[in-house]
Amino acid sequence: MDSLPKLTKISVVESVLNKFLVIGYGNLLFVRMVLKKKLSELFSIMTGLNLRPEKNGDIIYLQSQNFDENGILKSKLMPEVSRMNVNEQYILRPDDIIFAAKGSKNFAALFEKRNDPAVPSTTFFILRKKSHNVNLKSEFVVWYLNQTQTQIKLKKYITGSSIQSLTKKELGNIYISIPEFKIQELILKIETKIKELNQLNSKLTNLRNKFNQQKFNLQKLSIKVID
Repeated sequence: MDSLPKLTKISVVESVLNKFLVIGYGNLLFVRMVLKKKLSELFSIMTGLNLRPEKNGDIIYLQSQNFDENGILKSKLMPEVSRMNVNEQYILRPDDIIFAAKGSKNFAALFEKRNDPAVPSTTFFILRKKSHNVNLKSEFVVWYLNQTQTQIKLKKYITGSSIQSLTKKELGNIYISIPEFKIQELILKIETKIKELNQLNSKLTNLRNKFNQQKFNLQKLSIKVID
């Protein structure tokens, strides 16, 4: 049972981090320019809140320990804080981005319409898209911020010895390369396919390991029977 080839970022995806985008189609090669803007020009940036969990809460309180290193929730969360104690502007809205600015895990994650009402802790910055940026997908910005090249840039501005953190100003000064809307959608589709195929590859590897283990156990059993 052969594994699928391990997929990496392809040129269509990686080149967005530069000033141009290269698109291959058959024997043709298209070069499209991308727009570069500071994150603070695209989003308003707010710091999350320092709240105490309550027994009878009605909204979720997001903390860094709730997420894995890839910015994925580890488990379903229960409401821990009361909405009455939270200023409405800090309650996450669909398309908001949370960015973990403290600690070793500096990931971005998208808040979607299907998510339960939530407010982030001070570990996070809230990135709320400015109204004039209608041709920018927040999901694309999440992808961009989580790219290795972007993460390397961000690490240069992180300060602190005991608790490492990134300031709102430094995050806002990061430049985002923005291709046209259709290209943003294309990149996200490619990224989704890469994840799906790598997950399939992981499943195939696990099945192969189980098969080899069973084969080894049978061989040991046959040796004992012969003895």
